[in-house]
Amino acid sequence: MARVHYSRDCEPSSDSDAELRHILVRLNRGDILVCPSVDHLAHHWAGLESILTLLAERGVTLALRHSSRQPDEPVEVWAKRDLKRAAVARAHARGAYADIPGRPKKGDPELAVKLNAAGVGPETIADVLAVSTRTVARYLARQDQAAA
Repeated sequence: MARVHYSRDCEPSSDSDAELRHILVRLNRGDILVCPSVDHLAHHWAGLESILTLLAERGVTLALRHSSRQPDEPVEVWAKRDLKRAAVARAHARGAYADIPGRPKKGDPELAVKLNAAGVGPETIADVLAVSTRTVARYLARQDQAAA
């Protein structure tokens, strides 16, 4: 029984794939493959599933240092969740989300208050701001609370 530690850069390359194949071939029954997280083994569920099947057939235990696994949770559920988190982290690192300002603002509360003061009705304000009349009522109620 041996404890084999494996870690690679999380970006796929032919060198890292060859290293992983070399390690997987050497593993025997009772060995423990220690890996930081599932994304070090594969980036997609199909690839990870084949590696997990191979490890199970050979009687090798996979020990992950970072995992979101919950007790009695199927492998597919936590593994896909971990792969998704890793993919999002890689996308953040390369700046994929840098130009996204966040959730767009639904309406303009100040404009709603100005229109209301000018005598425009809540339905018309809602149409102008492209929000519901309930949202307009919330905007006006906040203004009333601030004035009180």
